[in-house]
Amino acid sequence: MAGHRARHVPTDEGWPPDVVIVTDAARRRPGEMEHHRIPLPAALSIGVVAGALAGGVWALGAAGYTPSPPIPVTLDTFPGELFGESRDDPAPLARISTGASDLDGAFEVQLVAHRFAYGGDGATIHYGGRLSLTIVNGILTPSVPRDGTIGVTWRTQEPRRVVSLRAADVRCIFEPEGVIDSVTATGELGGLLSEGTTECVLVDAERNLSLRIAELRTAPGSDASTTADSFRDALRSLHAALID
Repeated sequence: MAGHRARHVPTDEGWPPDVVIVTDAARRRPGEMEHHRIPLPAALSIGVVAGALAGGVWALGAAGYTPSPPIPVTLDTFPGELFGESRDDPAPLARISTGASDLDGAFEVQLVAHRFAYGGDGATIHYGGRLSLTIVNGILTPSVPRDGTIGVTWRTQEPRRVVSLRAADVRCIFEPEGVIDSVTATGELGGLLSEGTTECVLVDAERNLSLRIAELRTAPGSDASTTADSFRDALRSLHAALID
């Protein structure tokens, strides 16, 4: 909303530049043979590193290391309320589209679908028709940022997506609503100070667990930065409860 300055301005900081490596093969003249020589100290170092890695793998196996078990995903895994919105049970829509005769059957349809896509159980539940929450034993990714485009009629052809929060465990994308300038009658794609919808994803790669909160419609007067902060805190709180 105009008048609120977003604190999370998207930058390219932290993203490594492309690296081009020119090898000896690229410098050789046609027909010239390639000779690989590894100095003795380097060869010894490689042997030591390889031995250490092998020993580390053996030690993990000997210690009986096993990955963390998946989080059980049931309807009760999802909180009954999210940001003041009550949980919408998936039964009505699922029964119509799949022919499921009961709530458990309708929820199982979601588990099977997420299992196919991510390799583990998961589901997406709506809250008040305004928010959605996804919990899945798999890796979710946020929507890809993009510039957006204005069509030939000066209206938004493809909405813009901008980064509203970037942290080690949570990333958020904001999709502003396009508007038509009342004076020039030309389209504008909007930015972080515009109204729009937010999507935040938390990934726990060690446990192969992901959580996502997404707005299903624009909340009038919302602020991209404030919303991203709120979603981040809610995801972290839910994640901590799930793995406790």
